[in-house]
Amino acid sequence: MLPKIYSDFNNKDELHRVRLNLARSKADIDNSEHKIASGVHVLLDVEGEFEVEAVLDFDAKHNSWVASPIYSTIKYRD
Repeated sequence: MLPKIYSDFNNKDELHRVRLNLARSKADIDNSEHKIASGVHVLLDVEGEFEVEAVLDFDAKHNSWVASPIYSTIKYRD
């Protein structure tokens, strides 16, 4: 099972990666039982709307995690 990280798709960088710099996103990363590293696949959770697999990367310029969604894996919630 992939680690689940809360995300807000209105919070993207210039490369269209989802920024994971919100307090709840950081808590999900910090409390994950899975290895968190660049290249790791995670599940981005948009509460009440959808979830989508993504690939993590660390943005050294902004000292924060970002994720590139794999839109073909999106699952909408009913």
